[in-house]
Amino acid sequence: MKKLLFLSFILCVNFSFGQELNEFELKSRKKADHVFSKIAESQSHNFPYLLLSSGNSYYLIIIDRKTHYTMVKANLDENDNVDIESLKSIKKSNKILNKAFDKLIYKTDFTGFQSDFFKNGYKHASGATTYFVMKDENRIRYGESSLSIIIDPSPINKEVYTYLLTLLINK
Repeated sequence: MKKLLFLSFILCVNFSFGQELNEFELKSRKKADHVFSKIAESQSHNFPYLLLSSGNSYYLIIIDRKTHYTMVKANLDENDNVDIESLKSIKKSNKILNKAFDKLIYKTDFTGFQSDFFKNGYKHASGATTYFVMKDENRIRYGESSLSIIIDPSPINKEVYTYLLTLLINK
């Protein structure tokens, strides 16, 4: 019985330490939370949202307002000042965004290059660093990742990721 209890403790300790984010990943999460809180938190209580950023500088936030989506593009400068670049309403009939807000397509664990998702390696990774997260109405994180813009395989649904990335980089 003692051996079983000890083994359970070791597995719990290894699991909790194995899921920690590194310093850069924590910084990306913190900056993303900062951008969201500055431009949308007060207007979107209890609404799920997606956030994709590039280089901890350029942000795309899409809020599911139940009747439509609100898309916000913003920039974060080196002093952590947030500048809204654009604000747009998107019809709820957008099938890719409908899929993007389906929690079931995401992993619940954080995905970085050191995570189990890439334990067998990856085919290709290049470009600026991205940060992605989908938060539900209770602010639980889904699909959270910090990777390269171009990554194969991707932990995020390819159609969803391509669409969001296109929105982020197009003016």
